[in-house]
Amino acid sequence: MISQDQLDEIFRKDSNSTFQQVKETLYRAQETSHVFVKDMSFSSYMFLMQDVSFMEDPSIYFIFLVRDPHHMTISFYKKAQSVLPGLVQVIGLQNLWEEYLAARELNPNGVKIILAEQLYTHPRDTTMQLCDHLGIPFLEEMMTWKAHEDGFNGQQEWNEQKQGSQIQHWHQKALGSTGMGKPSTYEVDQEGNPTFIEVSDDDDRAALKQVYEENVIYYRKFLEAVR
Repeated sequence: MISQDQLDEIFRKDSNSTFQQVKETLYRAQETSHVFVKDMSFSSYMFLMQDVSFMEDPSIYFIFLVRDPHHMTISFYKKAQSVLPGLVQVIGLQNLWEEYLAARELNPNGVKIILAEQLYTHPRDTTMQLCDHLGIPFLEEMMTWKAHEDGFNGQQEWNEQKQGSQIQHWHQKALGSTGMGKPSTYEVDQEGNPTFIEVSDDDDRAALKQVYEENVIYYRKFLEAVR
């Protein structure tokens, strides 16, 4: 469980603190422009599953970006420098899968699944397919952007709720990017299973393997869903 002090370190003091405030902010912004929202299942699951009216709204489109839990687990570990409490839920593919099933049933627009591997190996085609699903035109300038400087806090451009230092910590590589790039790769054995050899601490390596094994079940379900 994250303490209030930890939350205060992560989020701006004027950030939305309830799901109702989040909804009001989104619907207000929707009156003048398209609105894009990025969230993770560990923070959205409870609210979306309890308030299905949001999933039922025909003005909302759901896109699920799904990444291999092997890559996700090591990526979080490298940033946190430890095994985060509740890392199974932070990776969150079980909750994401349940959100997907609910959204697929409730939302009249259907659900678009994008595998992270598709996005970085075929960025243009994948982006065109997403635009087609959303009913918006594909523009070539979607494929490149300016890198952000070290002082970027994302408040105006992204409506970012995290503190500036947290943005720099968690999104440093993305902030310096100018287009889609291939992420880090990690070692697998002859059967294709993760070794987690990149993690030097034996206890941490064992914990991360367990996190991976609990999440890969649902990753395989997403792979089946896109076939």
